Amino acid sequence: TTRLKLLTNIIVLPYRNPFLLAKAIASLDVLSDGRFILATAAGYLRAEYQALGVDFAKRGKIMEEQVVLMRKLWTQEVVNYQGEFHRVTAAGINPLPVQRPIPLWFGGQSKVVLRRTGRLADGWFPYYPWFSAPQLEEDLAVIHDAARKAGLEF
Repeated sequence: TTRLKLLTNIIVLPYRNPFLLAKAIASLDVLSDGRFILATAAGYLRAEYQALGVDFAKRGKIMEEQVVLMRKLWTQEVVNYQGEFHRVTAAGINPLPVQRPIPLWFGGQSKVVLRRTGRLADGWFPYYPWFSAPQLEEDLAVIHDAARKAGLEF
């Protein structure tokens, strides 16, 4: 079928090089004829960050910067980007994805994550081991409020 979408489980973005990940995801998008969705999160396991040499306290900022950079890589042939954590000078990926940009869904339920989802994400990947409709409604309200404050719709 060509109607099914392909969605990753959560990829912890700050663990990965955003340039290499953007290229790999673009290739998957091309192979799926524009049906790919990337689900990401900042992660919560301090030990994994320590093992990778990445600053756990800055994971949210790293992730937000990576989102900006990957969206540029997915939509522009040549990218110049200077952030706090990443720099790209006159480089790009080939092939560019079919979707420009590829949809990004964020996972997590903390208030910080919910607000980040409303400001930056195209979708939300919630995880509730024990489903609670009232909690879901409360979390969605936080996302929608953050989107409205950012001048977006979610």
